[in-house]
Amino acid sequence: MNFDSLQYLGLLGVTLVTIRLLPNDRWRHLMLLLCSYGFYAAWDWRLLGLVLLVTAISFVGGMVVERHRAAGRGAGALAVIVALLLVPLALFKYFDFFAASLAQFAMRLGWHVDAFTLGLLLPIGISFYTFHAISYVADIHAGRLSAEQSAIRYGLYICFFPQLIAGPIVRSTDFLPQLHRPWQAPNSAEITRYLLRFLWGMTKKVLIADRLAAVIVDPAFANPATIDALTATLAAVAFTLMIYADFSGYSDMAIASAGLLGYRFKENFNAPYLATSVREFWRRWHISLSSWIRDYVYIAMGGNRSPGRVRPIVNLAVSMFLCGLWHGAAWTYVLWGLWHGLALGIERLAGKREPASLPGRLAGWLATMAVVVVGWIVFRARDLEQAGQFLGAFIDPLRPHAPFQFALWAVLGLAGLVLAVEHLVVERQATKPVNRPMAVRLGAACTLAVILLFLGSPNIGGRNFIYFQF
Repeated sequence: MNFDSLQYLGLLGVTLVTIRLLPNDRWRHLMLLLCSYGFYAAWDWRLLGLVLLVTAISFVGGMVVERHRAAGRGAGALAVIVALLLVPLALFKYFDFFAASLAQFAMRLGWHVDAFTLGLLLPIGISFYTFHAISYVADIHAGRLSAEQSAIRYGLYICFFPQLIAGPIVRSTDFLPQLHRPWQAPNSAEITRYLLRFLWGMTKKVLIADRLAAVIVDPAFANPATIDALTATLAAVAFTLMIYADFSGYSDMAIASAGLLGYRFKENFNAPYLATSVREFWRRWHISLSSWIRDYVYIAMGGNRSPGRVRPIVNLAVSMFLCGLWHGAAWTYVLWGLWHGLALGIERLAGKREPASLPGRLAGWLATMAVVVVGWIVFRARDLEQAGQFLGAFIDPLRPHAPFQFALWAVLGLAGLVLAVEHLVVERQATKPVNRPMAVRLGAACTLAVILLFLGSPNIGGRNFIYFQF
């Protein structure tokens, strides 16, 4: 049930009507929880039990951690609960990957070893709801909140359907207090704003991301050994735009869905491609994940407080290694994470600060985008061999040059222009918020709906969001 499918729009519409008809918050929470379970079961009902298991372990685990914390033994209890929560993630997502990798390594040493794999189906959203559960028990141990006593409210925190499949990663300290406050229906201005944002997110997904994938990205990555440097550059830039349009589009739709239901999610993107350093890029890109890694991994390891110059770099490398591995059980994701970790480490050793002058900011932006685009090539590649073939296009002068294709340049240019305007608007609103009359918002929403209807309808719901696989 993709966010850009008619089934999801139907679920959201029915939920919006029902939540206003119910007499109290207890019934609203129960209804939302049942809708969320139904939403997940629509993907694969067999894996719903895993969501319930993670929910039960962390719900009871929060109470156990709170009780042991009061007795001075909270760290041990936290370690046990986190280990239990990681078991499903390790078995379903990583066991086969590491088993196959060890077997391949043994074969390189001359030993014949058959990899023992489980062949388990990867549960959709497991990385996201596992992080929700871990941050909840960690926040209780840190004293940032008390253990939730209502199984319904806690189940809704884990499984609230706008964020269940691909985030944003919602903190318990942000969402659970909203469930304890009396529910307030969004007013007409908020409804209009959220509808516009939902439609804009769908526009980015259907008309930009899916078009870039079909016209440029997928053909180039299907045969990377045969493309020339210009085609490789076009495809790399196209995927850079595509993954932003796809994931930020999903985040727009998730935030809008929650807002229409009366709940608030924090922003997940803040014009990341305007960053002038890799450090700033990670403050702007997938903010819910980068801040999670910072707070629960990097700082937990000592962060910047670690002694010497080497230890903070090691903390960065480990954090970005885990960030890459979180994205998927493949060495391409690991290398992507380590690539960014290397760039962050170099910036730290160089004492790099945000440039103040225009030439300095331009140079910083170019260097940052070079790191980001090369990283996206590795991220998109099927495996390390394909990544090497794609990168080889930039240094192999013997590859035949592809003929000029106006359609490729037109699609890429239009997508880049639209997303550049969005970046600039986001950057401007950060310092000078813009309030538009409701009529303008409603007119923009209707315009986007018409564009989607006539241009995007063949593709609506036809291609999964990239982050659904994580």
